[in-house]
Amino acid sequence: MTIAPLVRVAVIGAGVAGLTHLKQLTDANYDRSPKPFLRAHSSDGSGQTWLYPPAGENPTPVYDGLRANLPKDLMSLRGFPFADDVPLFAKSDHIHSYLRDYAAAHDLLRHIRFETRVERLHRAPGSARRWTIESSGPAGRRIDEFDFVSVANGHYSDAWIPAWPGFQNYTGQVVHSREYRRPEEYAGKTVLVVGGYASAGDIARQLASLNIGHYEPTGVRVSDSPLPFTRIYQSMSGAPNAQSTDDDTEAWKAYVYVLPLVDRFDGDVFHFQNDPFTHEPVGGFDVVIFATGYNNSLPFCRRADAPWASRSVLAETIRLEERAGGDEWEVGGTKGLLMQGMDELLLFLAGDRTIAFPGLRECFRLAKLIAAFQVVPFPFTEVQARLVAYLWAGLLPSFPEHPSPPPNTTNPITAPAQVSAPPVRRVFATRREYVFPNPYEFKWCEYVFSLLAEAYEGRDVEDHWKAIEDWRRARRADTGLRKRTLGY
Repeated sequence: MTIAPLVRVAVIGAGVAGLTHLKQLTDANYDRSPKPFLRAHSSDGSGQTWLYPPAGENPTPVYDGLRANLPKDLMSLRGFPFADDVPLFAKSDHIHSYLRDYAAAHDLLRHIRFETRVERLHRAPGSARRWTIESSGPAGRRIDEFDFVSVANGHYSDAWIPAWPGFQNYTGQVVHSREYRRPEEYAGKTVLVVGGYASAGDIARQLASLNIGHYEPTGVRVSDSPLPFTRIYQSMSGAPNAQSTDDDTEAWKAYVYVLPLVDRFDGDVFHFQNDPFTHEPVGGFDVVIFATGYNNSLPFCRRADAPWASRSVLAETIRLEERAGGDEWEVGGTKGLLMQGMDELLLFLAGDRTIAFPGLRECFRLAKLIAAFQVVPFPFTEVQARLVAYLWAGLLPSFPEHPSPPPNTTNPITAPAQVSAPPVRRVFATRREYVFPNPYEFKWCEYVFSLLAEAYEGRDVEDHWKAIEDWRRARRADTGLRKRTLGY
């Protein structure tokens, strides 16, 4: 009898991308495939992005009142619904508990080395296997070799702040949304919120709520309040605020004055771009809160190592001045806004399918997956993870050398220009081919389902792994559900 060689697979990270990859790898281990060695490396626990950090610890993106901006049924993983008592738009602690329950239900925790930091991922000369991982944890430093690696370390650690000319001379308080916790900390101040997506809108709304019922939008007091008036501005690439609203559920909007994108800081005032409208310079801000997203950060992919010296997947190098205070080990690693050098599926390293990047990298609050922006992240990540797992298990012998996913005709950057099309938002221009607007995410997933079909021969496979369900399409199309449910 011939015994199949042991296949060793590493999964870096234990958030939703790491957990779904572990689950799909175990699902792929039936008779036709060798049993892989699975190992996930996690800093402290599964789903930690959704856990409110104790005071004094490294911050996470969680703040008071944070909710998912997608309904729980739409964002749930296939075959594993949220509990009935979780509200339609789950709070952060519900999501953390959901991921912990998912890991426990599928017996994934036994594969995870907790409190373990991956410090180096490279190809070592003379190695018997393709990838070498150097890590440190409770048992000390160790070196392991693997045939395949899934990089699913998330991206909510390296805050991105625009480099405005002159901003180094600003003397007020500077905060990134990763450090924001509650609006009361900014009561009575003049605050500039920078950003136009979910977290920026949440923060502006929370700050405005300090004034509602106590002050007019002009600052005139109308009732007793224990807090002074808070003046809120928001810089974004959107239409100017009319400073009034007929919708009582969005009364907060009257307290948020919208400004164009910042161009520079000069002479104690902020100057603005003439896009999408013009505005005179404004000064007097006590605090600037950047809700501008995150860099992708791969500190263990070091510029000096193979293959990253010649196959960089991110454009920038982590510098010493960026990591003073305890994270100096990351110096020399890679970071950047946009993944590069990926294959046609935007999933594997081009020309090398032994390494995949599920769980990366949209740089805003809810999406994860290799740069796929505007997707429903959890189930989309799950589809990516299934494809990678089944391919590595040898279950897709007809997998094409150059996959041909359907054209992304809804992408405002890569699709043919339309004469009447509105201006492309800055975030889309930054994400480029990684923008997956609805319904393209479903078209992409169903293309992947077609690639997976040969692995299903002779097996009973749930319908949700063969086609996107009608209910999911309908729920995705209901863009007004959150406002009807939450009022914003």
